Amino acid sequence: MKQLRLFLFSLMIASANPADAQQHQPLYLQSGTVQLAPNLSEFAQSSAPQDLFDGYYFRVLQFSNLPTPAIKAAMKAEGILLLDYLPKNAFTAAIPERYNRTRLSSFQVVAVHQLSPQQKLNKHIAGGFQEWAIKEQGTVDLIVQYHSSLSLPKVLLAASKHGRIVDHYGKYNSITLRISDFGLNALAAEPWVNYINTIPAPPEKEDTKGRSLHRSNVINSDYATGRHFDGSGVTVAIADDGFVGPHIDFTGRMTNLATGSGATHGDMTSGICVGAGNLDPSIRGMATGAYLYTFNIGAYPQIVDAVSNYTNYGIVIASTSYSQGCNEYNTFTQAGDQLLYDNPQLEFVFSGGNNNGADCGYGAGGNWGNITGGYKQGKNVIACGNLDPLEVIDPSSSIGPSADGRIKPDICANGRDQLSTDENNTYQVGGGTSAASPGIAGLFAQLYQAYKEQNSTTIAPAALIKACMLNSAEDIGNPGPDFKFGWGRVNAYRALTTLEDNRYLTDSIIQGATNTHTVTVPAGTTEMRCMVYWSDVGGAPLSAPALVNNLNITVTDPSSTVWNPWILDPTPNATSLNSPAVRGVDSLNNMEQVTLENPAAGVYTVSVNGYALPTAGQRYYLVWEFRSDAVTMTYPNGGEGFVPGQTEVLRWDGQRNLGNYTIEYSTDNGGTWNSVANNVPQTLQQLSWVVPSTVSGAVKMRISRNGFTDETDSSFAIIGVPSNITVNWACPDSMQISWNAVTGAAGYKVYALGAKYMDVVGTSTTTSLVVAGLNPLVDQWLSVSAITAEGNTGRRANAIKKTAGLLNCSLVNDASLLTISSPGNTTLLGCHDNSAVPVAVTVENNGINPITGFDISYSLNGAAVVTESFTGNITTGTSQLFTLTNTLNLTVSGNYTLDVWISLTGDQNVYNDSLTNVIVVTSGTSQSMPFTEDFESAALCGTASDCEATVCALPNGWINETNGDQDDIDFRTNQGASISANTGPDVDHTSGTATGNYIYLEASGCFNKTANLMSTCFDLTTATSPELSFWYHMYGAGMGELHVDIYSQGTWTNDVMTPIVGDQGNNWLLASVNLTPWAGEIINIRFRAITGATFTSDLALDDINIVETTAPPVPAFAANYTTGCTGNIFEFTDQSLNAPNAWLWNFTPATVTFVNGTSATSQNPQVVFNNTGSYDVELTATNNFGGGTVTQNAFVNILPAATAPVIEDFQSGVFPPYGWRNYDSGNGTTWAEALAITGSDGLSTDAVFMDNFDYNNPGAEDALQTFEVDLTSGISSLLTFDVSYANYNDITYPDSLRIDVSTDCGTTWVEGLYLKGYAGLATVAATNNEWTPTLAAHWRNDTVDLSNYLGNNVLVRFVNINGYGNNLYLDNINIDLTVSVNSIDEMGNVNVYPNPSSGLFNFELTGNTAKQVQYVVTDASGRVIKRERLNTGSTYRGLLDLREAPQGIYFLRLESESGNRTIKITKI
Repeated sequence: MKQLRLFLFSLMIASANPADAQQHQPLYLQSGTVQLAPNLSEFAQSSAPQDLFDGYYFRVLQFSNLPTPAIKAAMKAEGILLLDYLPKNAFTAAIPERYNRTRLSSFQVVAVHQLSPQQKLNKHIAGGFQEWAIKEQGTVDLIVQYHSSLSLPKVLLAASKHGRIVDHYGKYNSITLRISDFGLNALAAEPWVNYINTIPAPPEKEDTKGRSLHRSNVINSDYATGRHFDGSGVTVAIADDGFVGPHIDFTGRMTNLATGSGATHGDMTSGICVGAGNLDPSIRGMATGAYLYTFNIGAYPQIVDAVSNYTNYGIVIASTSYSQGCNEYNTFTQAGDQLLYDNPQLEFVFSGGNNNGADCGYGAGGNWGNITGGYKQGKNVIACGNLDPLEVIDPSSSIGPSADGRIKPDICANGRDQLSTDENNTYQVGGGTSAASPGIAGLFAQLYQAYKEQNSTTIAPAALIKACMLNSAEDIGNPGPDFKFGWGRVNAYRALTTLEDNRYLTDSIIQGATNTHTVTVPAGTTEMRCMVYWSDVGGAPLSAPALVNNLNITVTDPSSTVWNPWILDPTPNATSLNSPAVRGVDSLNNMEQVTLENPAAGVYTVSVNGYALPTAGQRYYLVWEFRSDAVTMTYPNGGEGFVPGQTEVLRWDGQRNLGNYTIEYSTDNGGTWNSVANNVPQTLQQLSWVVPSTVSGAVKMRISRNGFTDETDSSFAIIGVPSNITVNWACPDSMQISWNAVTGAAGYKVYALGAKYMDVVGTSTTTSLVVAGLNPLVDQWLSVSAITAEGNTGRRANAIKKTAGLLNCSLVNDASLLTISSPGNTTLLGCHDNSAVPVAVTVENNGINPITGFDISYSLNGAAVVTESFTGNITTGTSQLFTLTNTLNLTVSGNYTLDVWISLTGDQNVYNDSLTNVIVVTSGTSQSMPFTEDFESAALCGTASDCEATVCALPNGWINETNGDQDDIDFRTNQGASISANTGPDVDHTSGTATGNYIYLEASGCFNKTANLMSTCFDLTTATSPELSFWYHMYGAGMGELHVDIYSQGTWTNDVMTPIVGDQGNNWLLASVNLTPWAGEIINIRFRAITGATFTSDLALDDINIVETTAPPVPAFAANYTTGCTGNIFEFTDQSLNAPNAWLWNFTPATVTFVNGTSATSQNPQVVFNNTGSYDVELTATNNFGGGTVTQNAFVNILPAATAPVIEDFQSGVFPPYGWRNYDSGNGTTWAEALAITGSDGLSTDAVFMDNFDYNNPGAEDALQTFEVDLTSGISSLLTFDVSYANYNDITYPDSLRIDVSTDCGTTWVEGLYLKGYAGLATVAATNNEWTPTLAAHWRNDTVDLSNYLGNNVLVRFVNINGYGNNLYLDNINIDLTVSVNSIDEMGNVNVYPNPSSGLFNFELTGNTAKQVQYVVTDASGRVIKRERLNTGSTYRGLLDLREAPQGIYFLRLESESGNRTIKITKI
């Protein structure tokens, strides 16, 4: 690779005519340069190729010249398909098996090359597989790009012979394949394989003075007559770590498609991009008017789904502050470039990375070539470097060049120390290129808006906006572009003036042509800048460089001197990479800039040459800029409010190195001027200034140099900020707000949060104001600013929150409309009788007086109002349900809006009197029994990972409810295995084959989403014992939930069976619902399924049946637990078939108590077992055809408190261990076995762990609970355990471990006996790799004192608090009890071996001084199995025979006169 990079510079400066045929032409591949000799005749005469696939073989064809469109068309007509372009003058080609190879010479083909397996491999694979690509021991996950001419089904079939297909991406011609780590060469040798790289690295985060540094404030001014480009009408996407907010800075301008709470990186990036500063006006983002959609970073939906996001949401800009590996142009990079080429309205902005110092293999050490990888390596995207507010580059900011020598980063912006939003209406300090990227995205939105308004169009060309931004950037590194700052620090103001002055044009060019354009340079210009930019097609990952279409620019001045653009030397050594740019011919980048210092006035000719265009042609943009000695004050700009005594950073624009500056300010609109600073160095464009204490609204700032002067466009204010803002009272008609006086204030403005911003709701000349028209029953955000005598406004105070509710205001009369019970917000089918749908509402009395009479009114779709009067009495604090006598006729399909309101004479609160429901009515047919649906007649529906995009039609009246309205995603019809590994079925249920149909949810990139599957109507009017049955498949560690609901008589009844939650194993399972309660009615059934937090939650359904029961029930039941202690509540669930309508439960022994209103005849009783021991459970279920009984002996075991010591080493192979409980927070991930890891003794062992690395549900608590332990006697007790944890190297991902204890069998808990988190929990150094202990030193033994709970039986639980950080491991949990001071010493040492055993255990007692010792063996329920007195001396050796006992856990308790010793033993 080093030889390749040494070549890049010579390639870049080469200027040979491509029309000159050569005997040997180079082929520039990522794996290295190949010199191809003419070999066409040898190829034509060689034996027929054997490496065929689907009737084609694949070769690289090199031409003497780039083939013309006519040649390409002729080759296509003969069956040859030209695929990816490879420099120089070459294409990969699909050649038909029987093609006459001698014909190739007629198309100017000079050489034919077959790619070797090694040439198809990404460079990073050569040295071994990256650790993130190894998901299972002995395997590796690879992205395999196949030739674009091939069909996906045939590729999948061929690929399956090499391993397991994990995913596929048709739009990228790629699949994810899990193969043996020894199978790479065989896979690369396959003819259908074009290129291979490992899966991308897991996304890693790459963490308002920024507004003024970027000049965003100038193009969105604070004064009325300034520019106001705030991004309005532009929609932006940010993909990050979860749900953003809540925060009022996004009010009315954000839709959260992201899920998961507790992580805050996305809050930070979102605020920098679009935050409005509603809470704190000094912390504003760039595009304060843009609309934001948030996504989870996961599968990069902001990129992968960019086209559908544009279609569905109008998103044109996507910002991403995450990395994917390091410095490589791969299949994802190619796809991103192609997507932007095909969709010129879109732009992707990325953080460049905080990776400086890392060696990514460029060849120049750790300080070069470390831009992080993936999409951001693209030509058409923007990758951002990180500056502090004073324009100094952060030491961590990644440095270019890209892997093929291109200029990266593209541009720099403020990231370091940038204040931004945090969740729950707070702020945080942002940092890194993570913070720079959303800033650039926000500026893009501002410039998009400007272009759209100036050109009266709905879209803006992203390539033009990017060209304006790059060409106008402030040059702050080496002169010209460089690999540290790219094109410089962004200047939105200069970019905007390029658009405003129409200093741009667009044109297109074809191969070999030259276009000329003229630019007139005015007198007094000190610098002319001219840039050509084009959006290039996606480059082949095989090739280097990635540039496909190569344009060249020159500028000819009036004296006929020709000037080349600036180029950099990408040779991989520090001296070359740090050298200033020189003039030359650029063959690497898709932008070229020519600058001229002190150009003579006149007409300049810009020539654009189509040097090498493998495609049919190329559109480009030409932009130019003139700079002079003039200076421009950019901050303050007018309208700002400065606070006395605070420090502000003044900013200006001016050519550097033309002389020092003088800065002054005036407090009388320029009548007199006061010095700020003289001789400010000519290299600076900012200065810190402590605001003086003079109060004025006529302040201006002025900057001067060399006779050029500029001052703020409008005056601004210096005045204090109101404090102690208070709401004194709040009633329905008004509220009073007060604040402390501000020195020098002539008045005050009062603000309330409106639809988007803090709006002025009144003014006052005192320190209080009564504001009318604000609803006190919702949260209100309020603020105040001071007004100067000149009428300018000072800085607004931070907003305060007035929580919902009346304050210091008692209402005599207040009727509240709580709900519209019927019809609800739902879909109604026409197969119901919708001609007289009742209107039912609930009314509550919130006033002091009883309500004795009021009116209820409604209007349907704005039609005539219907009013009914009610005279009932509603006492204070109570509510009543009212059903109106008038009904609704909803027989016509369509959408209905139902407005309902109440009217009470003297009602003092109008804000709780009305509600609105939306009802969707659609056609539907009724099905009679028996009914069956096996989905065999359904058309297959796309199963690609495209969350929320696919809409699937279903047969026989089944409906996928509308995505984005009633639900999020659709069930899809599929055959065979789902696309993801370790989840979903492989066959359907009906036929048990891979050719039968089933429906399922594709969870890839689609986490925590709901799908509503609604049936047609089922006519049960003649039924007596109807029953619903269906088969479900819920396999996967991240599995979500399945709910079943029923609609009848205008009402949905949710969860008519116990919801099924979590992984149910890799099997089809049967479930049934007794529909007898709905016999005689017409119903709909809704399957409400929710995906889990990971891709392993593909949930499937098949064979749905509704039948009339004609046989007695087949009883069956389940319980939430089968072990526990006295006092626990056990919930029993009836699972009987054949629709029982009566139940009888019997428990033996009968020492049970039914609780929570249930009884022995309840369908699903709740029971407390009063005594320890085993209980038999019997269920008798009956219906009209008879009854049946099932008994499960010893089904419930109420364990006696175990005698300490209790030792759990997790070696039994049973999890959770017998008597322990595992409490899942409901997201499909909880404590699990960790098999064959390195334990605290350095040997292989089993333990338990929480997969926090993949579990993205911050704040979720998952508990592992012991059985009850007897601490009723003793003098002390200790809990000890081994722990291993490596925190994720980012404080925003803090996992924690908490230990709680209960003395009442879990009814109540004492929390936090132990609480450690993040670095305090860690046993090793932080890492961003998934943690697994591999050394004894990776463990720590921790101790918790339980002595405060002596005298009780205790439960202990270990609670993992998820922070989406890293894995947590526990092992060797021990609860020990000291009975007396001498007991342990007297009994000596006890050793039992082997343990586990098949039945014979040796045990030794040495050093014994106790007078009498006996052993007792009990099973896990406490039942005594063996008891024997020992004839002991100081040493005893005996044999314990449990060969006749069943397998399981037992306890060997040694008892002496002074204490006990208990050891857990396992029979296997």
